[in-house]
Amino acid sequence: MNENAILDEALLALKNNTDIESGKTNAINKNGNELHYDFALTLKQRDAIQHYHVLIKQRPSLVQLALLIDNDKEDIVNDTTTRNDGAKTLLVADYVDTKASEFLKNHQCHFIDSVGNAYLNFGSVFVYITGNKAPKKPAESKPSRAFQSTGLKLIFNLLCHPDDILNRSYRDLSEICGVSLGSIGWIINDLKAAGYLSLTENDQRKWADRNGLIQRWVVAYAEKLRPKLLLGYYKSLQRDWYKTVDPKSFSASWGGEVAADHLTHYLKSEFSTIYTDESLGKLVLLNGLKEVPEKSTANVEVLQKFWHFDNPKTPDLVPPLLVYADLIASGDSRNMETANIIYREFLDDHH
Repeated sequence: MNENAILDEALLALKNNTDIESGKTNAINKNGNELHYDFALTLKQRDAIQHYHVLIKQRPSLVQLALLIDNDKEDIVNDTTTRNDGAKTLLVADYVDTKASEFLKNHQCHFIDSVGNAYLNFGSVFVYITGNKAPKKPAESKPSRAFQSTGLKLIFNLLCHPDDILNRSYRDLSEICGVSLGSIGWIINDLKAAGYLSLTENDQRKWADRNGLIQRWVVAYAEKLRPKLLLGYYKSLQRDWYKTVDPKSFSASWGGEVAADHLTHYLKSEFSTIYTDESLGKLVLLNGLKEVPEKSTANVEVLQKFWHFDNPKTPDLVPPLLVYADLIASGDSRNMETANIIYREFLDDHH
C-alpha cells in the first residue's frame, strides 16, 4: 500500500470511529538534520483543532518507533511541546499493534492506522483505540542481503573500523570482517542500489547517505542480528558491580548503559550490557552473576562480540554506533535522550 493510500484509509477509519474531520495539505520535506515529513494536515472536532506534520510508516517495529521518538524527541515526548507553526508529529501507519500502541501512548506520540487504532490528545479531544486486528499483510519483496546478519556485520565494520577500510579489496574486507568472500560483492551492490554507497569518477567507494545507513542499521541490528548474539541474562546482587570490573581481562567490552555513562556522564546505568568473545564461565563466576531466564528479572545481559578490531579511543567500550543501537533497542525511555546525545556527538555527519 502506498503512502497516499495508507493516509486516506487511516483518516477514513478515524472519521468513522470518532467523527474527527481532517484537512490534508501538500507534501512537505524537511532537509538536513531534521526528519522528512510526508504530509501536513489538520484534525478538527468541534472547536478543537490540531495541526500535524505526518510521518507515514508501513508496520513500524518498536525499534523504529524508538528511533522516531529519539529523532523527533522535542516535538513528541512532551505533549505541551509544539513547533513554531504549532504542529505536532503524527505517525500514520498501515497497522500499529497493541504493544506499539501502548509504547506510543506512553511517549505521547500521536498516531492513527488504517484499521482504526489511534492515540490523539489535543484540546477537548482524547482518543485511544487499540486492539483492532491487522489487515492482511502484503507479500514481501526479497530482503536485501545488506540488512541480514552477514551484511550487518560488514556494514558495522565499514562504519566503525578505526582504519578507513571502505575501499579495501573484497578479499581484505572478507578477512577483516569475518564475512565470506562471496557475500561481499552482493552486500556492496545492495548498498549502492539502496543509495547508501556511490562511486567517484575514479571508481572509489564513498558514502552517499551515511546517516541514513546508520538509522537503517540500528533497526535491522535489533531485529536480525542482536537476538542471535545473546548469550544469556544474569542478575547481579551488587547494583554497581561493573564499576570494579576490568572488561579486558574477560576479552570483553561494555555496551549499552554502562558505555553510555562513560561516553556522556549523563546516564546512570541500571542495566549492564557486555560483549565478549570468551567463554562465560570466568566472567560469571568471578563477578557473582546468577543466570535468569528472562530480561525482565535481569540487570545484566551478555552478548557475543561480532567484530575483530580494537577500539583505540575507548578500549573498554564497544564503538559508539553499537552503544547507540543498544540504547535504542532497549526501548527504555530513560535511554532515549542519552542515545540522542551519542548520535549528535559521535555519529552525525552533519554535526
